Amino acid sequence: MRREVRPDNLYGYGVSFGFNGKSSTENLSIDFPMAAELLYELQMAAKARGVSIDRVIFNKDLMPRLLSSSRGFWLANHITFLKAVDPKDLHEQHFHIDFSVPCQ
Repeated sequence: MRREVRPDNLYGYGVSFGFNGKSSTENLSIDFPMAAELLYELQMAAKARGVSIDRVIFNKDLMPRLLSSSRGFWLANHITFLKAVDPKDLHEQHFHIDFSVPCQ
């Protein structure tokens, strides 16, 4: 289900997800296999261009669900996930991807 971005849900940032990846306030859930596939495809595209994913910021409480997907083993062995994230910044609704791109 596509999340609506509206002022009353703080443009998506007001939606919270539990450990199961489902929201309690809206009929939404995280598509963990899609998120894992996105990270895999982005790394493959980056490598084809001579760069790579440097690190990913992903909610640590949701990480087991991500790593239990079909790409989970690959992710665990090829992607660095940032371990220390400020607890006030839960990253339930989104994740960050930093690429390693040399300066020119």
